[in-house]
Amino acid sequence: MELTLGLTGMAILALALFLGCTVYSATGFGIAMTAMPISLLAISDPQTAVVVVNTGGVSAGILIAIQARKDIPYREIVPVATAGALGVPFGVAILKFADPSVIRVGIVVLILVLAALSLKEFEGEIPYAGVLGIVAGFAVGASLTAFAVGGPLIVLFLLARNLGRRSVRGAMALFLLAIAGIGVVAYASSGLYNLERLTLVAIVLIPSFIGFGLGALLIKRMNERIFRYVVLGIIGLSSVAVLVPEVMKIVRAV
Repeated sequence: MELTLGLTGMAILALALFLGCTVYSATGFGIAMTAMPISLLAISDPQTAVVVVNTGGVSAGILIAIQARKDIPYREIVPVATAGALGVPFGVAILKFADPSVIRVGIVVLILVLAALSLKEFEGEIPYAGVLGIVAGFAVGASLTAFAVGGPLIVLFLLARNLGRRSVRGAMALFLLAIAGIGVVAYASSGLYNLERLTLVAIVLIPSFIGFGLGALLIKRMNERIFRYVVLGIIGLSSVAVLVPEVMKIVRAV
């Protein structure tokens, strides 16, 4: 497989990780929901996009987890993260053997659905929270590894547990870092890394760090509700921009 991104493609990829890590740093999640639609505009192979986004986000995840370590509700998130780790091998299998077109469509559909779910606010405690958290953790561990999306499902679970904003950010930072870290090892053992993909990962490290710094400022200065709706609007538009060409391909094939 050869990718010829060129300067424009690399710039788009760098922008994707910058925006994704900004959202990630400010909220504790959303790196893939923001970065994947934009990355897919530059990278024709969705498998490569997933590997680069997931791997590139690890550096920002480490910084966020360190910064938010005092806010992490370990009792709430450790069982969920453990279940997520068990889902990683299933996600790797899906990523390695599934049809690329199916992955591409699946990514944007999941993004749109999860973005819509993220608009809803929940009040009160949810029943069987412990069991639901473990189930959600496993499912999201698999979907993050395969499609680089799924984090909002855990966010909704944490919000339903009446955790504060900083606790949700810290919990998500720990969860996503655990999944991404294990995913990187799984990618390597499955032969999903090559020189080209590692080069792309190296390229996006700098914009990832810059995005982390900007996000750390935004969480202190911006209204959370307004910021969330702006981000979800960007996510929706970029997702549609990727989905429409795929739908047109299907229509023409029929």
